[in-house]
Amino acid sequence: METYGGNLSLKSAKGDVEASTYAGDIDLKNVKGSVRAKTNAGNITAELYPTGKNRSTLKTSNGEVTLYLPENAKANIDASIQVRGWWKEMKDEFYIKSDFSGGINKFDDGEKEITASYTLNGGGERITISTFNSNIKIRKIRSGN
Repeated sequence: METYGGNLSLKSAKGDVEASTYAGDIDLKNVKGSVRAKTNAGNITAELYPTGKNRSTLKTSNGEVTLYLPENAKANIDASIQVRGWWKEMKDEFYIKSDFSGGINKFDDGEKEITASYTLNGGGERITISTFNSNIKIRKIRSGN
């Protein structure tokens, strides 16, 4: 699904989901499979049940990314925040937070980038998350989400 200006919302899907908008939020619920979501100006929220068959990518140039995964998900997650502007003054304003253990935020002064990697339940589907000057949250799916 694609739009050139507007929000995208999906309540449920199986398989590979592609969502792209130039300006708007992307909200994907109950996706059993993989996700490729991209927006140039907007937030991305995705509830993903990875099947391990394909890679998932969540990318925004100006917005927050929140990924929800089941506690037993098998995945390898690479998350990155590019900081534009005054690195030394701004790097502490942005964060990668996760309900899953194991990831450590690394600050690369040369690349002006904050990164974190997670291996969930022995690893599995590769999930890449990236944003500029915003935050990344990786959350466990709770009952009632």
